[in-house]
Amino acid sequence: MSVAGREIEALECWRRTLNVQPNFVMALCNRAKIFADYAKSVEDNDQKALFLWMAHKEASAALAPTAIYTDARDEVNRGKSETLKEWIESVMDVKGIAALKSAHTEGHC
Repeated sequence: MSVAGREIEALECWRRTLNVQPNFVMALCNRAKIFADYAKSVEDNDQKALFLWMAHKEASAALAPTAIYTDARDEVNRGKSETLKEWIESVMDVKGIAALKSAHTEGHC
């Protein structure tokens, strides 16, 4: 669907896939790419940061030891996710945002 320009629908399909198989690499990689593409297309810096944060989260999950690879092409997806994750980390302070998120959920903000 994302190839056909229907990213919102594709995100929902991949979300449903992850409900069934939470660590499915293809779904995680595709969601990461869609979120990153959205980040590149918006001008508002807050929205851009949110989309990049989501892309980083999905790419990180695709690279985790618990990630499930079912196809030889998944290695290509893994490489793309690694590149995407590194790029996001080069353009935003992911660790700083994670610390803020952690403090907020612990009730410190």
